[in-house]
Amino acid sequence: LELGQNGAALEYFEQAKGILEITRTDKSRAAAELLRRMGQVHAITGNVAEGLRILNEALSIADLLGLMKTRSAGKILQEVGSVYRLQGENLKAMDNYTRCIETYERAGMDITPEVAEVVGLLAVVHSNLSEFNRAHVLYDRALRIFDE
Repeated sequence: LELGQNGAALEYFEQAKGILEITRTDKSRAAAELLRRMGQVHAITGNVAEGLRILNEALSIADLLGLMKTRSAGKILQEVGSVYRLQGENLKAMDNYTRCIETYERAGMDITPEVAEVVGLLAVVHSNLSEFNRAHVLYDRALRIFDE
């Protein structure tokens, strides 16, 4: 899909979700990933409440499947944090970004670009809260991870 075709993306995701429900795999890793992407598109298109509802559903599935120590759960937590950050809910964003970093670290991903990206996003949140010293430390950490 081309950038800006969010409506078409949602339509495809809804069709895929219907297929998952028909095949009874609606509590699978694939369903959690599908819901993560649907939640992301809803949030991007301005339907933040629905986006958060869907992202939390994806997180519930990940928890049910014992995936809370995996990259999949980390990606969902990152999305939730980003939605909250964009809404100006910095404390909720901070909580989700911190949980995301912890999840990635438990998954053995402590020095990956994914972790560096989330550490950078966490630095943005600290900047938004005027915690500039903490933000500086986090930006440095993100850069060191990218350099490794």
